[in-house]
Amino acid sequence: MKKVTLQHIAERTGYSKFAVSRALSGKEGISAASRKKIIDEATMLGYFNQKKTSKVQTNPLSFGKSEETVQNNFVVILLTNAREQSQLSPYWGKIVEGASMMLEKNNLELIVITESSANSFRRIIHMPGMMGLIGIGEGIPTSLLLETRGKGFPIVLVDYEDPLVPTDCIFMANYDGTRNLTNYLIGIGHREIQFVGNLKYSRSFFDRWSGFKAAMEENGLSFPQDKQLLELQNIYSVSRREYLVNWIESKLADNDGKDIVWPTAYICANDYIAQSLISVLAEKKISVPSDCSVTGFDNLNDFANETSTLTTINVFKEFLGERAVEALLRRINHGDNPFEKIQVFGEMIIRDSVVSRY
Repeated sequence: MKKVTLQHIAERTGYSKFAVSRALSGKEGISAASRKKIIDEATMLGYFNQKKTSKVQTNPLSFGKSEETVQNNFVVILLTNAREQSQLSPYWGKIVEGASMMLEKNNLELIVITESSANSFRRIIHMPGMMGLIGIGEGIPTSLLLETRGKGFPIVLVDYEDPLVPTDCIFMANYDGTRNLTNYLIGIGHREIQFVGNLKYSRSFFDRWSGFKAAMEENGLSFPQDKQLLELQNIYSVSRREYLVNWIESKLADNDGKDIVWPTAYICANDYIAQSLISVLAEKKISVPSDCSVTGFDNLNDFANETSTLTTINVFKEFLGERAVEALLRRINHGDNPFEKIQVFGEMIIRDSVVSRY
């Protein structure tokens, strides 16, 4: 196969070779529309697929060192939303932990970046021994992915997919998870079910909503979705609680407390939202599960000691990290293979927050 060059892309798009170079390396000085056109053409021509890296060379391990002391081949893990996607998080931290263990098994070190600072990232990708990048979660700048790709490093993304940069991606089977949860609730008599979570918050939230919506439609149920619950702010617990309190109070005010058809069940986009909802409902004298059922998603350890335990989907978080490393090593050693989107199925865990309506 003939090698695709910057000149080929320039001729196909009508841009200069200089503009093509800047677009594909993530540098400034070119509009978003032009960058997208150039990347789309480069993808179609197979430019990204021809990027190769050398096979992994194993070295004696000195695991867990900082970037100043790392001596062997290493992989970068990028967590750009440090406040939510930290290593201390019971969700994101477990993914990093799984990746760390798999890297250790393969005699590779790890550097974790918890900010999207271009200067910090560029300093590291110029260090000798870097083998590739694993990006975890939303918000990874396209420019950093392009620059990484331009240096010839393979990329694997977890719980995120960049619309412009083709990479291997690892996702939970979010659609199937909420579809299964919804079908379970319908099977035990629930008909008035609401989804709770901001659809714009993340790709995972949108997929979870899509699974819920599909199950409702497949069962011929048309309980109108409250749009306010699809705009819930997920960022911090105080914001979640305030929003949910305002939602309930607005429904009471609009109807003077009469003739309100309350949901019999709520499918929440994650466990944090579910726990906030259960707390707010309790304040309003609405008991879970006797008055309504609530489910979450992720099975976070934060809530292991709750008296009324939460029905949820268990996400195999460590395995997501392990699988990301496996995908990266495969990409390093088989650079010409087609890109993959891998889905990991979760496990439905039925607990005390759900009760039958029969």
